[in-house]
Order: sequence, then structure tokens, then C-alpha cells
Amino acid sequence: MLAERRLISAAEYERMSALGFFEGEKLELIRGTIVHMHPKGAPHVTITRRLTMMLARALDDGRELQAQSTFAAGESRPEPDLAIVSPTVELPRAADVIIEVAETSFQYDTTTKAELYAEVGILEYWVVSLPSREIWVHTEPRRDRYATLRRFGPGEVADSDKIPCPVDVDALFNGL
Repeated sequence: MLAERRLISAAEYERMSALGFFEGEKLELIRGTIVHMHPKGAPHVTITRRLTMMLARALDDGRELQAQSTFAAGESRPEPDLAIVSPTVELPRAADVIIEVAETSFQYDTTTKAELYAEVGILEYWVVSLPSREIWVHTEPRRDRYATLRRFGPGEVADSDKIPCPVDVDALFNGL
């Protein structure tokens, strides 16, 4: 007989978290499975901090920048590095842009997470790849994928209608 996995719901995950089951752990719920998040290295922290400062200064249209916080993506509860959301007192369920900074998680971020964010209609999904020093901009969500992918590398400037300022790839990675 094959063993069956028992997936948990977002409500169960949130209740367990509120009861302190995961105290001190960095986790996210992806499609019913609790996933351990890798520790963030210095380059990851630096890029996230630079993007946070850049975007926070540029947002002046009532949207908010959410940093490394839980996002309600259907029954999943990912913790993207950054999200540009409308103000809310609940977990955001919609975002104009979600940004993941990928040091060791690039494959996961460009497959599993990209599918998840496309499914829930995130208009733009950015993956900042530390190893390749690129920014991948996914747009036009269609069911479980994005119809368009643009890659920006050294010497280029990433831009979009949803991000309030251009992102110079060289300046972002300067000194790393």
C-alpha cells in the first residue's frame, strides 16, 4: 500500500503558526506543503536592502512595499522578499509586483513560485538572480505560467509599468 501525504490548508497553517508551532523557524506554505527557507547570505540581504530603499522612495501612489512578509496566494502562504501591494490590514491577496532574490533558490523561484504567482494573477514577478547577476521579469500571467519573460543583465536597466523606477543592473550588483 502506498503511503499518502496529508497536505495542510492555509487556515491550518495559520492556526499552527499562531499557536507557536513554528517559533524561530523560517517557513512558507506552498501548495499544502511546509517548506523550509534557506538562510539568507550577505549578498541576498544587500540586494534586498537596496531594492527596498529604491522602491520605498519611489512609491508615492498609495501602494505599499511589503518586505519579507507572508502573502496569501490562494491556499499557499509564500514569503516573497518584496511585494508592491495596496494597503490592507489583512494578509495581502493581490500584488502588482512580487520580487524574489535568488541566491540558491533560482530553479525553485523560476518554476514552482512562478507557477504559483501566475495562478493567482500577480501582474509582474521579478526574480533577481545573484549567480548570473540578472533580473528576470515575468509578465502577462496565464493560468500557471507567464506569457512573457524579459531578462536584464549587466549594462542594462530593468523597467516596467508596475515598478515606479528603473533598476540599473550594474548599480544593483555594485560591489558584490
